Amino acid sequence: MSATAPEIFLINRYVRKIDAGPAGSTIGLSRRIAHANRATRGLSETERMTRREPCPFIVRGACIIHPVRPLACRGHASFDRRACAQAMAGRDVDVPLSAPHRALRGLIQDALSSALSRAGLPSGLYELNHGLALALADEARERDWMLGTDSLAPARIATDATA
Repeated sequence: MSATAPEIFLINRYVRKIDAGPAGSTIGLSRRIAHANRATRGLSETERMTRREPCPFIVRGACIIHPVRPLACRGHASFDRRACAQAMAGRDVDVPLSAPHRALRGLIQDALSSALSRAGLPSGLYELNHGLALALADEARERDWMLGTDSLAPARIATDATA
């Protein structure tokens, strides 16, 4: 799954709060992210789906980062609860997605990328688990990014500008 640097740093701060909270050691969110990163790093989106690795953010059937979830998650809205439940259970089903949600996600992501570029900040897309693993391992990455360094570069996703 892809995310922008601001999304990764927002989720990073949220994960740190969860880990520091009373249930943090039980949930082990940072460990779950590190595991997901090791299991999927370097794989294409299709390869990651084929591996059927669980989302590290689903805890007891709910998204623990829902308030700060990335645009990629927000753009995958479906109104077919049954298909979603089957997909979450690991079944190979086509989940119908909301075209308006996907279109809006693309527009917002393009606008964000443009604004970041104009501000002189790295504006690429990053693989979410890898970017988060980098940010969680080194708190200075956010500061460095805000100074214009592409501190998440190892997690950068090559994108097709025509897509």
